[in-house]
Amino acid sequence: MRRMRPQRKIDRRSNRNLKEDFSYKLIRSARRSISIEISPSGEIIVRAPKTTTIGKIEKFIAEKNGWINSHLSSADKNYRLPVIKDGAKLTIIGSEYVVRLKRCDCAFVSGDTLVLPTEETVSALYEFVKSIFLPYVTQKTLDAAKSCGFVVSGVRVGNAQKRWASCSAKKTIAYTAALAFLPDNAVQGVIMHELCHTVHMNHGRSFYGLLGKVMPDYKESEAELRRYAAFCSFFKNVKVEL
Repeated sequence: MRRMRPQRKIDRRSNRNLKEDFSYKLIRSARRSISIEISPSGEIIVRAPKTTTIGKIEKFIAEKNGWINSHLSSADKNYRLPVIKDGAKLTIIGSEYVVRLKRCDCAFVSGDTLVLPTEETVSALYEFVKSIFLPYVTQKTLDAAKSCGFVVSGVRVGNAQKRWASCSAKKTIAYTAALAFLPDNAVQGVIMHELCHTVHMNHGRSFYGLLGKVMPDYKESEAELRRYAAFCSFFKNVKVEL
């Protein structure tokens, strides 16, 4: 018998015990305890059992006040998703484009202008980014593999929203198209990380030993990736203003 996922009730509230009366998203579900997380964009997300009172939830939040404010400060240093609107600027594979929203069938570039359709805007942007990022990241992956002695069977680009990339047991590397919005050093870090997975399919000591050998400054790249964490789900969460 197929198990049904518990229903979740989502509410938005505010708690004056927090710095500057921050609002938070409350998600109720069939769980036993209360938890708090800070999203890469700085949103406070509270998860609680269905029957827990608001008073108890907000008391818990107040007790975690120091932890919340500390993580909010860290989130303030992260890059936020842009809003797609006429005149906005988007950097894709290192090139900056000015966005123009028009009635058209697909996304295309004219000089330094990125023209996007007013309907299905995000889908059109994804297809455009995927089409130019695939050959770019494929070449960078093959060049790095050849330089460091790795073997890769294939490269794909998709729309994964919870991880930058993955490597299969058959040595096929799949990247998320959202990487196209990141600086080159961050992209290179993801490439080297996945190439090391063609040898070690885990994150053990041997994996990090190999990664440190082929990319001595990988920790700097990982730090940069954390600042761009919100971009991993770019095509799901980006907003469009017409």
